[in-house]
This record gives sequence, C-alpha cells and structure tokens, in this order.
Amino acid sequence: MKFDIKRESFLRALQRVQGTVEKSGTQPILANVLIGAGKEGEVTVSATDLELFTRDICEGAVSKPGSVTVNARKLFEIVKGLSAEEVSFEAGKDHKVEIKGGRSRFKVLGLSEKDFPSPPEIDPTGLVRMDSDFLRDMIDKTSFAVSKDETRYNIHGFFLQRGGGVTRMVTTDGHRLAVIERPGPAGEMKSVLIPRKGAIEIRKLLGEGESEVLFGATDKRAALMAGNAAMSVRLLEGEFPDFERVIPKDNGLTVLAPKGAFIECVRRVSILSDSKAHGVKLAFRAGSLTASAFQELGEASEDLDIEYDGPETETAYNSGYLLDALEAMPGEKVRLLLKDGLSPALLRPEDSDHYTSVIMPMRL
Repeated sequence: MKFDIKRESFLRALQRVQGTVEKSGTQPILANVLIGAGKEGEVTVSATDLELFTRDICEGAVSKPGSVTVNARKLFEIVKGLSAEEVSFEAGKDHKVEIKGGRSRFKVLGLSEKDFPSPPEIDPTGLVRMDSDFLRDMIDKTSFAVSKDETRYNIHGFFLQRGGGVTRMVTTDGHRLAVIERPGPAGEMKSVLIPRKGAIEIRKLLGEGESEVLFGATDKRAALMAGNAAMSVRLLEGEFPDFERVIPKDNGLTVLAPKGAFIECVRRVSILSDSKAHGVKLAFRAGSLTASAFQELGEASEDLDIEYDGPETETAYNSGYLLDALEAMPGEKVRLLLKDGLSPALLRPEDSDHYTSVIMPMRL
C-alpha cells in the first residue's frame, strides 16, 4: 500500500484513536492502529481494545490500496515530529512500513492486518441526531462522580436513560452521586450503562467542533458518529443502583452561596485538612458559613457570607468531593440543601432542579 497525505489531517486522525488503543500489552496487535487506504482516496485509521472501537477517515492521494497495522504510539510520535506538510506512507508485503516527510525517513515493522479484530458494524439508520453540546454537557456534569473501581462494574460507568420526555445521565462512586436531566424523546424509557473509558473517549470526540452528531445504543453497544469519525462502545452489564432512593426528599434547610467564593474558601481551608480523610467542617448560622479543617501541623478556618436563615448546623464533607461538585455547578450561586449534620447534602444550581449532586457526610 502507498499513499500521500496532509500531515495535519493524518495527525488529527491518529490523535483521535490514541485513547482507544490497548496499553496493557496482553495482545500486541491491540497496541497497533489499522491503517487502510482505499481506491477512492480515503485513508482509514482504526483502533480497538475489544471493548471500544474508534475509526476516523481522512483524504489522501492513494497510489496503491491496502492495509497494515503499526504501533499506535510510535506512529503518532513520528507524524507529530515531522516538519513537512505532506507525509508519504508505504507498506510492503513483509509489513515493513516507511514514513517520509521532508528530509526525514522512518522505517517501522508493522503487523498483518489479518490479525486485527474485525470492527463492529455501525448502522447510521439506528442512530438519532443529537446536539453535541447537549451530550457533552451531560458527560461534563457527571464525570466527576463516576466510580474508578473497575471491579464495581455496575457503577464503573455512566447510566443513560432516554424516554418519557426526558434524557437523564447518572453517575456514582458510592460516596457521591450526580444526576442531570434534559428534555428527551417520548415513548418507553430505555436505559444503558456506558463504561467510563468509553464515555471519556466519546467526550473527546464531542469536543472537536461538530455541532451535531449521531448517537444511539442497543442492548450491547453504544455508537457515535461525528463527521468522519465513528466510535462503538460495548456497554456494561449489571444493574445500576436505584439512584432515586439516594436523593434526599426532605432536606428543608437551604443555603445560597456565591459559588466562586465558596470554592476558594474550601480550597484554602483544605490545605490543612487531614491527609487521609481530607475532611472540611462547615458550620452554618444566619447569614454566615465557617469552613474549618485541622491536622497535626495546625488548623485553618474562614468565614463566608451566605444567604441562610435556618438553625445553627454543623456538618463535614470530603473537601475533594465538595470541590468537584461545586466546580461542575453552572451559574454564579449554588444551593446547598441540608437536613441535618449527619444526612446527605444536595447541591443544585440557584434556579434549577434539573441538575443535582449528592454528597455523603463524614465524621471529623
């Protein structure tokens, strides 16, 4: 195979698939990208870890169609390092690949494309058109709360529900929860659980300028098409926890705080929080909040003006969890809804109930 291609276009395609590439080394072929060149001048770049499959298509001047696999990281670094605007790519029958750009030449040993896993079929007719900002915002607002523990497979992902006039995304790691709702399609409610890695890669693709994308899911896979790029993700199996039971219904104490000042207050005080628990105590009284923390080296406290007229209440949270939730909140003010010092807290925007974070309290 042989083709010439714009370096910028080739580099962008290689960069898009880097997150998909398998890095554990269990199967050497999964550390490679599949490069295909067709008669119509299309150059296809594909990668998979068997759970996630990503493909991008770019234009090239193809003089000899064919395909080969090359180490994904090395090929990306080679193309990134070239100073020329055009890249020449050629592979022989022994899978030896030669890459040229300007006065630079690289020879890399590839692997046969026959050993590369077959990609899942993506049927565009089964996908629905969706605003990319819509889907990106849902992932951004919930990503901080997803579990990073792969052994807890039923919460190691993004729970997506669509139907009944609503689209809802939920994440939790057992200590906190985030849920966002937006208007959605009518009809029967359908739910899928998108693995953390897949959702993160979907988010990257959504941030590349396409105003609209095609998105859909079956019982086994979710698929996204954005411009010339496509992604297919194997869904997680297992039952997501009943998140509605976790959301308190009787938190009658309402605190309204300036979000930016609240974030900075917690961040400063947490410098002297315990190195293991990272706890910060919050003491509420009429019109004021005092945040405090302590450890062996010393203690810290700071007062913050808030809108609150309830009884004096003290509670404590993991400072990292609290900061994550605050930073994800839209608007200039945030509502903190409390029941008492030992019950979960609700965080919501000032004027909306369509986005909620739940944080479990801790004892200090």
